[in-house]
Amino acid sequence: MDSLRYGILGPLRLVHAQGQPLKAAKPRQLLATLLLHPNRFVSTDLIADALWENTPPRSATANIRTYVRALRGVLQDAGLPAPIDTSAAGYSIEVGVDELDASLFESLLAEGGHLRDAGDGRQAMQVLSRAYSLWRGRPLEDLPMPAAWEGSIARLEAQHRGLVDSLLDLRLEYGDASGAAVLLSARLTEDPYDEQLWRRLVDALVAAGRVGEARAAYAKAVQTLADELDIKPGPELEAAGARAENGRSANWPNPGIPADRTADRPSPVVQPGPMAAPELKDPVRPPSQLPLDLADFSGRQELVEQLRDLVCGRDPVRPPVAVISGAPGTGKTSLAVRLGHLVREYFPDGQIYLDMHGATHPRDPAGALTDLLLSLNLPDFAIPTDPERRSAMLRSELASRRVLIILDDVATAGQVTPLMPGTGASAVVVTSRNRLMDLAGADSTPLDTFDDREAARLLASVAGPGRIDPSSPEAEEILAACANLPLAIRIVGSRLAQRPDLSARELARRLRDETSRLDELSIGELAVRTSADLSYDALSPGEARLYRLIGHFAVGVFSARALEAVASPAAVRRSLDRLIEVNLVRISSVDHRGTARYRVHDLLRLHALGVGTDEERAQAVRDVETVVDAILNKIRRANNALSFEYFGVLEHTGPLTAPDPSPFTETDAIAWFDSERSTFVPAIRAAAQNGLHEYAWRIAAAWGPYLDLRAGFDDWNGSHQQGLRSAIACGDRHGEAIMHRNLG
Repeated sequence: MDSLRYGILGPLRLVHAQGQPLKAAKPRQLLATLLLHPNRFVSTDLIADALWENTPPRSATANIRTYVRALRGVLQDAGLPAPIDTSAAGYSIEVGVDELDASLFESLLAEGGHLRDAGDGRQAMQVLSRAYSLWRGRPLEDLPMPAAWEGSIARLEAQHRGLVDSLLDLRLEYGDASGAAVLLSARLTEDPYDEQLWRRLVDALVAAGRVGEARAAYAKAVQTLADELDIKPGPELEAAGARAENGRSANWPNPGIPADRTADRPSPVVQPGPMAAPELKDPVRPPSQLPLDLADFSGRQELVEQLRDLVCGRDPVRPPVAVISGAPGTGKTSLAVRLGHLVREYFPDGQIYLDMHGATHPRDPAGALTDLLLSLNLPDFAIPTDPERRSAMLRSELASRRVLIILDDVATAGQVTPLMPGTGASAVVVTSRNRLMDLAGADSTPLDTFDDREAARLLASVAGPGRIDPSSPEAEEILAACANLPLAIRIVGSRLAQRPDLSARELARRLRDETSRLDELSIGELAVRTSADLSYDALSPGEARLYRLIGHFAVGVFSARALEAVASPAAVRRSLDRLIEVNLVRISSVDHRGTARYRVHDLLRLHALGVGTDEERAQAVRDVETVVDAILNKIRRANNALSFEYFGVLEHTGPLTAPDPSPFTETDAIAWFDSERSTFVPAIRAAAQNGLHEYAWRIAAAWGPYLDLRAGFDDWNGSHQQGLRSAIACGDRHGEAIMHRNLG
């Protein structure tokens, strides 16, 4: 099949290295018309009818000559040496039998028929399976269908129906239940009201050992007939349903085949494989590729149950697809692998695991398709070279199997869309650092950090018996330093398990220093910093700058508006959306106005503090100064609108360092303070941590009137205590006095 150059059994295809070279509508219609009549002259009148549907322009003949000239040039540039001949009879395209899928299809169909007539049913089944694999959909389905094509298209489709019937009989005859179910499922998409097709599908699924799927198919048949035709199933279909309930088929391996066809035949040897793989001396074992499950896996019990219910669903039409996404170190792969081991019995046709390397060098979907098909025990010679045909073959294979596919570390939805099943009871579990919100039909399972109980249980389990009391102060301090991140807890637990000389108290002491905490959270190939680096490296320069700013500024929750001092609101929100998509930032809350507050995990904040060049880190501090300066200016503007008397002492304001775009009204000022209240204390801490102590104490003093109005004494005390320390740190005696006065 590698010699194929043209395809019409589906969308029009030109197979060559540079992809599809022909985009203009009329030349494509012309090429399709010629390919429907290969190696024969097609009259100008028929071409005109195909291009203009019985209403050709006066210049039709001249236009056709122009299109032929353009088509010859495109084919030559594409390296397709198929000449278009011109004569008084019209135009002809010369193609070999093995260069056009329709010609190859008819050749294989004839060969398979001869083999079957000669009594070589197994070889006939293999040849006809090759013919079946050439079809990618309805012929030329991507082009308008003129009346001039109807005869040729109808002939091809009639041949395809005859092929399916012949191949179905052969697969039933030779006990290939899975292969028969594939064909029956395809036939039912075309004729969903045929009771005999439903009956045969139910029996085929039972014979293939897919009893649950057979029951679901019977239920679907009953529902379809009732909803669309308002009829009940006939006796034969009811009997098939009863066999599905009993878990056996009364007349397999030959359901639907007259007795005289098989009475004198020896008992057939069951041969697996819906694409008619060659005979194998040894039985083909289903793939079992799951990585080793963690012996000390803990937590996530509720999520495990939800995912189990999802992937083990019995819908025979919609295959379940679960996306497990989360920040670096949240345990996405561990959860997917644990789930895979728990549900193995539900997927008797195998469990396939593929690492998609999304965080480093994303794997090409075409190569992944090949690996999946090989994992399903298809011979490599039967796998098409064209990725779209590989994808179609995979969908056909999965339609009547129950296979679990785990696609680990996926970069984008586009990387795995070609790997998705189209129907049947197989299931896909995807893990990704990204949320993959554009993966159609997927159910999202976002992972957060552990709760306190789960975190303590994991620490004790990994550290081993007697190494740490999960309720001790040392354990609480260690877990707080890890911020309940599963990867960090696994690292510290492993360090305690492997270092008997390292006490929990000493480890807690080492983790107190934020500047070296990430260095301590490393053992072997496990490292929080390395895991976070993979997500950071995927950011654009603008996104990376905002991430570094958030690391320096976001000591707690923050709002998007607070960051708009360093870039336009649109740019900030685009970058913030991306950071949320890759799980480096998460939404903490949304107030009644719809305004979101954001938070970054504490270990990711420490990571953001350390990434980038020296100049980029210095720029992050300058960006923090820009942000806190804008906050201070806006607080001063809002204070100017407040009319009540304040009994504290304000900082010496002086002129605003930025122009006042529009004065606040008192109502607007109070509403702004209310909406941004959660931002100010973290902003004061951020200013102090970045050495911007002047801003820290001034912001603390400046929002005093609002705190007085709202009786916000906790915020008052917290911000003024930090403000006092900052005033002392920068040697501002006046600021120190104001902080003492207001605290008093």
